[in-house]
Amino acid sequence: DATGPLEKHGTVIDACWLNALQNEILGVIENEGLQPSKDNQTQLAKAVHAAIDRKIGPIKDRLVKLEKVVGI
Repeated sequence: DATGPLEKHGTVIDACWLNALQNEILGVIENEGLQPSKDNQTQLAKAVHAAIDRKIGPIKDRLVKLEKVVGI
């Protein structure tokens, strides 16, 4: 909480804010084809890693091909 004249108040944590946050997290998990589970505490990390791998995979493949052409 703000105590001085220039300090900002913290974010109000209400149902709307929590629902929005939950929906964002579920979107990441579901976008990577994972089934959300309240018992899985690593699903967000797995989804983020999968998204990164999906984006970097084609770049990595091109770099490997380029290395072969250049002879590195």
